[in-house]
Amino acid sequence: MKTLTYIVVCLGMLMSTALASDVVAERKANFKANAGAMRAMGGQMARDDFAGIGAGANAIASWAAKMTSYFPEGSESIGARNEIWSDFETFTALAQKNQDAALAIAMAADAKDKAAIQQAIQTLSGTCKSCHSRFKD
Repeated sequence: MKTLTYIVVCLGMLMSTALASDVVAERKANFKANAGAMRAMGGQMARDDFAGIGAGANAIASWAAKMTSYFPEGSESIGARNEIWSDFETFTALAQKNQDAALAIAMAADAKDKAAIQQAIQTLSGTCKSCHSRFKD
């Protein structure tokens, strides 16, 4: 019976580790997609591709809305500081600011207001930097 209990506990630990590595891989992919969307906005601005800017901004906002769920306890990884979990309230507030900034880009893109888009991109970039300086190695 003790052997069976030991096996069940070990399997549970292995499954937990596998799930944590899956969530880490997914969150890294989403952050890379965000960076790509932000890089693309420069060229989209030059081409007056407001639809592309809006689509990228909405994708960033969508990720920001669910970002914190990709940081469950036990999903620590290289690049993510432990402060994420010890100060999750601040991390969540910064994710919300990121989402708000991305939505501001989308609204400015809908209005085809290049000045507002540029300002909102700077705000979005600032939200990324504020979170990275606090929570990313």
